[in-house]
Amino acid sequence: MKQRQSVTHRRRDIQALRALAVSAVFANHLTDRPAGGFLGVDVFFVVSGFLITGLLLREHRTTGRIALVAFAIRRIVRLAPAAFLVLLATVALSVFVFSPSRLASISVDAVWAALAAANWRFSTDGTDYFAAAWAISPLQHYWSLAVEEQFYLVWPLLLVLLLFVGGRVGGRGRGAILVLGIAAVTLGSFVVALDLTADHPSEAYFSTFARVWELGAGALLAVVAPCLARIPHFARLPLRLAGLAGLAGILASFLLIPASFPVPGPWSLAPVAATILVIAAGTGRDSAPLRPIPLRIDQGVVALGDMSYSLYLWHFPVIVLLESSMGRSVWIILPATALTFALSLATYRLVERPLIASPIGSVGRGVKSTWRDWRRSVRATYRRGLPIVAAGVTIVATAAGLFIAHPPQPPTLPEQTASDAALAQREPERAVLRDRIIASLRESTWPDVKPSMETILANSYATDLINGSPEGKYYRCSTKTSGSEVSPDCLFGPRNAPRLAFVLGDSMAAFEFPGLGQFVEASGSKWKIQNASKVSCPIGDNTDTSEECLKHRAAVEKAIRATHPDVVFISNIYGDSNDPEKERASHRAIAGAVSRIARYTEKIVLLAPPPSQNNIRNCFTRFSTPSSCLSRVTDGWKARARFESALARSLGGVWIDSRPLYCAYDLCPAIIGTTPVRYDFNHLTPEAAHLTSPALIETLNDAGVLD
Repeated sequence: MKQRQSVTHRRRDIQALRALAVSAVFANHLTDRPAGGFLGVDVFFVVSGFLITGLLLREHRTTGRIALVAFAIRRIVRLAPAAFLVLLATVALSVFVFSPSRLASISVDAVWAALAAANWRFSTDGTDYFAAAWAISPLQHYWSLAVEEQFYLVWPLLLVLLLFVGGRVGGRGRGAILVLGIAAVTLGSFVVALDLTADHPSEAYFSTFARVWELGAGALLAVVAPCLARIPHFARLPLRLAGLAGLAGILASFLLIPASFPVPGPWSLAPVAATILVIAAGTGRDSAPLRPIPLRIDQGVVALGDMSYSLYLWHFPVIVLLESSMGRSVWIILPATALTFALSLATYRLVERPLIASPIGSVGRGVKSTWRDWRRSVRATYRRGLPIVAAGVTIVATAAGLFIAHPPQPPTLPEQTASDAALAQREPERAVLRDRIIASLRESTWPDVKPSMETILANSYATDLINGSPEGKYYRCSTKTSGSEVSPDCLFGPRNAPRLAFVLGDSMAAFEFPGLGQFVEASGSKWKIQNASKVSCPIGDNTDTSEECLKHRAAVEKAIRATHPDVVFISNIYGDSNDPEKERASHRAIAGAVSRIARYTEKIVLLAPPPSQNNIRNCFTRFSTPSSCLSRVTDGWKARARFESALARSLGGVWIDSRPLYCAYDLCPAIIGTTPVRYDFNHLTPEAAHLTSPALIETLNDAGVLD
């Protein structure tokens, strides 16, 4: 009887690599630590390229051919059942948790994932893996599975071609053809990764063409592995030391390479090279002292590596669903970890292992008896496992029911004092807005909002604003893809108005602009305002050096030098950075740019952006409350505010604190009255910009900006 080819031994060091990689990815997605934990996926790519290429080459050496159909069946049996189980479970749970618009988006994600094309779905949809602007799909992690599955589809064909050509050459030329062919594909993909990452980082992150080099690096190692295996024991010390260096390199990559570094080119080179060293050091004899890790690999680590596939599949849906229900906090770490491991263990024991051991693909005599033996062993496994799974589901369902029955409650707020009443007389517009904000903080149920939640949660919301809303005339000025001049079509207010202001900055300025546009277009306005903001091009950004942004900034400074406006408003996003040196460099760049602009205007106004909040796309669910989407002003926002306030004073300008427009007691509601404040984590809805406009103008008047 001819059965499926099986691996005769298991590389314990590779299982440890898998355990390390999946743990880093899980921890990064759950806690944002380690900063480079997302690079665990790069480790997986190298391991996959090494194992799959080695498997195919061994088959060719043994049988003289590569059975493509049998390989495809093995891959489907190995990967598809668990992947489809998680897809179905995620979509089913999303029905109960998410709004119809988000459920529809997740369902589309599931279809793309089922077709092994999730990476192209997220790439073409404009998803930024590291950004929180849009609702995070609980199936976003399927992008890496899609890359691997596409690799499995094409790679065997490439090997067959190279082996055929090498066979015609014969002798040592056969190995050279194989190495050169794989090296050419790997190098070409790395060049694509470098080029694509520089100009389109989000697209590069998901691109198969920009990721193949990582799988190819593992494949190259598989080709030379037989040579490494022949190194005698007494000569392996340098290789073992290289393995230790590789292990240190993987850990250093996880700890030191943050999301801001360009990947997959060039910074993914660090974990890829380190993984190559670890695998190379363990290639050869199966003696424990030859492994790169000097200590005995604990059985628990190997077991974690064994179930790494199920862990990877389950961890992201669990995290996203829990965060949407409970908010992103330390309180979800324990339940997310426990639930992920329980589901993963059940999937590994009841789905993965039985199918790996199944005689699917076997042919010849005795197949019926083999199937009979397999069914007998599976029945025993299910008899033991299914009751445990049922008990776990009951516990989780009970806990979820208790949480739904006791949703987050509104915060306790101080009572208003006499000084608040006196303040209301001096600042009537801000006082009215503050009362609305405080009332919204005390809401325990979602009000009927305008626009509706379904409207702002739709993926097309921003596009519809730009193309079809009355405020689109403002937004289109900030979304021009190119241009080396400030457009006269983006000058708002009476053309003969005696006073001129410019608005500069990134999308924060763009989405605050409707409030200023409302002011200058009012009857009898003495002001006209040039909208010179540009989405994703903050003034003074020292990291975005794309040609488009450089041209825009040069055009802005040229226009300001030519017109000498009365006021220049600047509003950029306040990001939370964990890198003090990077933050200092950013401050220096901002100070330099603002100082240059200040020379050509009477007054600089640094307008703080709205404090970033919980992304309403993530926190709004079928059973959430307004308190579920409540957020606090972050320490990072306050630190940037202190810097800009000092910078404005040093230039004789003004810094405008935006917190009173959106928050009270440093608590910021997602809804003010019946108006959704943001449509993601920091971009204002036009209704919110209009709602806060009177209070903003009052603030500017009090600061002497509009005198």
